[in-house]
Formats: sequence, structure tokens, C-alpha cells
Amino acid sequence: MQDWWQTVTEFGTGISPGAQLIGIAAGPDGNLWFTEAFYNRIGRMTPSGSVTEFSAGISPGAAPYGIAAGPDGNLWFTENGGNRIGR
Repeated sequence: MQDWWQTVTEFGTGISPGAQLIGIAAGPDGNLWFTEAFYNRIGRMTPSGSVTEFSAGISPGAAPYGIAAGPDGNLWFTENGGNRIGR
């Protein structure tokens, strides 16, 4: 039997090339959410592997860096290049 940490599955379909993925967090909606620092976007991956990228409300040059689920049910992220926190 193979241990879970010995198997890696990579997902790339739907993620823009060169996006610089920095952080990933499980969201309260059951999806995985990640930051794309180079393109100033937040990405969402469903359990089936479908990816959607979002940029609305993120400042140009923000370079979203880390992302985490908050106790309020929202996802919070840092804007490394904008010196701000986003929700």
C-alpha cells in the first residue's frame, strides 16, 4: 500500500502560465483558493479541479501573496505590493 505523502497530483489546467502561485487555503465553501502574485488575481479550484481566476477589486501591482480562511467565513489575503489586506 502506498502512503498518501508518496503520491503527488499536479493541477495546472485553467491556471495562467507564469502566475506565481504563492498561497493556498481551504475555503468555507469546500473549494481551494490561491493567490496569483504576478497577475494580481485570486484563484479558486473546485474539488473536481475546475479553476476560475478573479481580479475584480484587486489593485494593479497588488501582488496578492498569502491567503487564509477567517473565523468570519471570509477568505483574507495580503497585497504584498499594495501594503493592504483584502477580503
